[in-house]
Amino acid sequence: MSSTVILEHGLQVSRDENELYFTVMKGAEWLLIQKRYKKEIQITLEEMLNVLYSNYLYNIGLSDKIIAETIQNSLNFLKSLD
Repeated sequence: MSSTVILEHGLQVSRDENELYFTVMKGAEWLLIQKRYKKEIQITLEEMLNVLYSNYLYNIGLSDKIIAETIQNSLNFLKSLD
């Protein structure tokens, strides 16, 4: 999926850079899960996914507008499944 997004938006992200961004995202996810479990932070799973995904999209070079639209479209899709 990330390769498609990168190509679709004409971004200049190398395979190594993309791998690094994914690694950072997984580390952040683990940290957020631990802090949530220990009740050090109050965050829903939806909020956590939005933070992680938007950070990844920002790192690969998408604009804030496109990131916001992407997250809103995802939320709309998930709500339509209910």
